Amino acid sequence: VPGLAGVFRLDISADGNTLYSASYDSDNVSTFQRNPATGALSFLGTASNGAQESDGQIISGLNAASSVRVSPDGRYVFATGYGSAAVAIFERDQQSGALDYVQTIARQANGIPALQGARDITIASDMRSIHVTGYLDDSVVTLRFANPQAALTSLAPASAHAGSSDMLLTVNGERFVPGAILRWNNINITPSFVSEGEVRAIID
Repeated sequence: VPGLAGVFRLDISADGNTLYSASYDSDNVSTFQRNPATGALSFLGTASNGAQESDGQIISGLNAASSVRVSPDGRYVFATGYGSAAVAIFERDQQSGALDYVQTIARQANGIPALQGARDITIASDMRSIHVTGYLDDSVVTLRFANPQAALTSLAPASAHAGSSDMLLTVNGERFVPGAILRWNNINITPSFVSEGEVRAIID
């Protein structure tokens, strides 16, 4: 398999179907499909520092790739580049495990974020933040996720009489966050946050 010079770190998706490697000397992240029954690996592809993707984006942040992590929800893969002082972010196809480059967060001339010698990464289980070590900056850097795209599954009550007032509306779904906005009849309402799967609001 090409691109494994100085292979340094591994991570596997929560579903057990895909394994990723970070290769320090090859400056890349490689993807392998995994047979859940046997554990056998099949090489799928490589995301290399400086390579151009089909959409024209140039992958960056993987010089001396030092770690790789799959997000708890399986939607993203993050990799650190020790030589790039950066974190590269990829979207992950949850069926095939293939990666699509999104962006790189890198140390700027003012030293922020303090990612010189970016070496390791961990992801909070609530998907609110990732934490990265800057070995040469003697630092641990917290990077926050943008608000996730919420998904609506149901409303309770599902219907009401026109003109009903002071109705308690329960909104069920996924990936709700505190401070989320509910838009009702073109009016923004701040609901009460119950959980990532439920918010409630009084509809006047």
